[in-house]
Amino acid sequence: MDILTLISRIESRNLRDYAVLSDYFEACKLAYAEHKDAVAPKIMEIGRICDRCVQENVGDTAAFRKFFDLKRAVCKQLARDYFEYFLFYVEWDRQSSKKFYPPRRKVLKPLVDALQDLSDKKIKFLGISLPPRVGKLVADDTPVLTRNGWKNHGELAVGDEVVSPTGEFVRVTHVHPKNYANVRCHFTDGSYIDVHENHE
Repeated sequence: MDILTLISRIESRNLRDYAVLSDYFEACKLAYAEHKDAVAPKIMEIGRICDRCVQENVGDTAAFRKFFDLKRAVCKQLARDYFEYFLFYVEWDRQSSKKFYPPRRKVLKPLVDALQDLSDKKIKFLGISLPPRVGKLVADDTPVLTRNGWKNHGELAVGDEVVSPTGEFVRVTHVHPKNYANVRCHFTDGSYIDVHENHE
């Protein structure tokens, strides 16, 4: 029996049963490398079933833990190819109050889906514009083009005029309190920028 036939047989059983769901996941993992496009949606569905079972078993610690751990394994399996699952997996062990993506998922999901489409070559270009006044912290020594020439980001003051994405100069209306730029983001051209970990 080939692996896809086995998967088809397992998925006709009661997938709310942890043992069945776990076997289904293991079979999908075995088929993933060779049949990713066919199997990935099945693994995503396993994750959704885990979410429902976790909620239903809050009072049953053992059942809760089994489905919770299986969802973690789902995220790990898909993280390499699917951006949203990477975001879930990379923060899995972080305290809930410290997590970035899950509490913002409703707002960020369209962006995450667009980035996935870009990665999958479904689109050739993605332009992202974030609204002003949300405090996107970058390092003080980041160069910024002003009407009077280049200034370091940390030297900007209310009233300075900086170039906007449209090429026009706009007035700086707020300067946020100082904080640490503790994350370095690298770009494909070899350049990088230092930002705060909550930079959205």
